Amino acid sequence: MCMPTMFIRWHFGINGLLPRKRAIEVYAISKVLILFFLLSTGQSNAWYSLVASIIFLVDLFLFLTGLTLLKEFWTKPASHTRTLILLGLNFIEFSLGFAVLYAHYNCLNSAGQPLAGWSGYIYFSIVTSATVGYGDVVPAPGIGRLLASIQILLALGFMATTVAYFVGNLTRERLKINDA
Repeated sequence: MCMPTMFIRWHFGINGLLPRKRAIEVYAISKVLILFFLLSTGQSNAWYSLVASIIFLVDLFLFLTGLTLLKEFWTKPASHTRTLILLGLNFIEFSLGFAVLYAHYNCLNSAGQPLAGWSGYIYFSIVTSATVGYGDVVPAPGIGRLLASIQILLALGFMATTVAYFVGNLTRERLKINDA
């Protein structure tokens, strides 16, 4: 309960499944909008951008880990389709969070020159999150390569957590059907 998403999930869950889901969705959308705003307005080099992106990323991964490991504690999702959409939004949040970090440290290069616009940071972050790695934009030695390495490892964890969540729910649903 130490991170915002888990607190919101618990607090609004008191009122039922749908209010909980709506509150989580509004919070997830607001995080994406905040990160996009920080990038697009050039505020990504401010200290609060760094703090916000780190808090959002830690919150996201604690939430996903909690959903996977504590699935017996939480009630079932209101809709698997809504959960899938939310996970897509979480992927965008993940990519934007790292884009803010890259922009904050100005640690990406294209053709030997530092990136000029925020869209390049988003592009590199999405390509790295998807573990594609075209090579047209590269991280600078030091903090850039460290961030890219961390992002790749976390992206693999994100995908594994997402798959584990859905497989666990499908298995649980099948067991209920077979028991009936």
